[in-house]
Amino acid sequence: MSIEPQITRTDTAHCTFELFPDHEFGGPAVRQAVDYIPPVGCPGPWSKVVLEADFSVSAGQQFDRTVRVRLGGVNILTGTTVEPARKQGATWHVERDLTDYSALLRQPEKGDAELLNIVTDQNNGRIKGAARLVFYKAAPGAQAPDVPAIVLPLDKDPVFLTASSPVLKGEVSLPRNVTRLVLDVLAMPQQVDEFWYMCMPIHYSPEMNAAQDRTCGIPFRETEMRVDGILAGIAPVFPWIYTGGFNAMLWKQIPGIETLNLHPYRVDLTPFAGRLNDGRPHHIDLSVVGARRYVVMTGTLLAWRDPGRQVVNGELVRSSGKTAAITVHQDIPVQKNGTGKYTTHADQIVEAVGYVETSHGRVETSVSQRG
Repeated sequence: MSIEPQITRTDTAHCTFELFPDHEFGGPAVRQAVDYIPPVGCPGPWSKVVLEADFSVSAGQQFDRTVRVRLGGVNILTGTTVEPARKQGATWHVERDLTDYSALLRQPEKGDAELLNIVTDQNNGRIKGAARLVFYKAAPGAQAPDVPAIVLPLDKDPVFLTASSPVLKGEVSLPRNVTRLVLDVLAMPQQVDEFWYMCMPIHYSPEMNAAQDRTCGIPFRETEMRVDGILAGIAPVFPWIYTGGFNAMLWKQIPGIETLNLHPYRVDLTPFAGRLNDGRPHHIDLSVVGARRYVVMTGTLLAWRDPGRQVVNGELVRSSGKTAAITVHQDIPVQKNGTGKYTTHADQIVEAVGYVETSHGRVETSVSQRG
């Protein structure tokens, strides 16, 4: 089973590194250690790097589970699993383009693959998986792209955000010649937050809904990122339907979009490059508006450097933006059986402008997002 488009490959020589072999996840073996070594036959630079993973679940009964693969604390795969039929198992294949993560793969790294599968007499479906990296050599007609020089996780492990602990707090110290910055963020709603898009608010005021710990609040989720306390970017939280979703007919034949391979959302933080180039530690914090219990958050910072200068000066010229203004409008009064219709509206604009003085001249970047 493979419902996502396959990664386009380059027609060049390649080599493969096995991250972990066919491993059964369950009981004490929910984690598989990964010892990565750069491939001897493909020293780089690479025209493309692709992560491939294959999983299977045996026939029987099993809940959907979360799978994560990390190298050096960097998230390189997050997905969920297929739920089997009583008399039929399933296999699936996922891929992710990791070319932009090439800097991470140029040196040995420790990592792990985690899939918490609990096997009991009732939930007896067993899940196996294997993963590998495929490196394609650069060649005429398949040049190595301009990839980031730095790949840095904001936290070595996924962070569980809740209403009482709503922020992933990251601290970074960058070299002084960074010219461009992007942040890959992945906010995975689970438990109460899994069906956030179906939440039925019990108050008109978002603040009053936020105080009701036993509800899922309002049907709105959004990731906010702050650099030294300044709102620097926003990212949507995708309404994924996992295979344990609310209606099996939505996934029984073909799982929903990205269900088996959750894609991070990339936010451009380049206007802040000049601010972060001063050689001092800086804070990059991630939070999810509306998060209750709970959203699993990962963040990976990617940075490009100027090979022609050891120090690149720059400045954040201006920035503006506030947390989304959320309003809840009741269109149809709630019925005695608890049903009803609401409209939730969020209004937000986040903008930033900055520049860096590179070896090839001043580069000014302006980023505008509307939520």
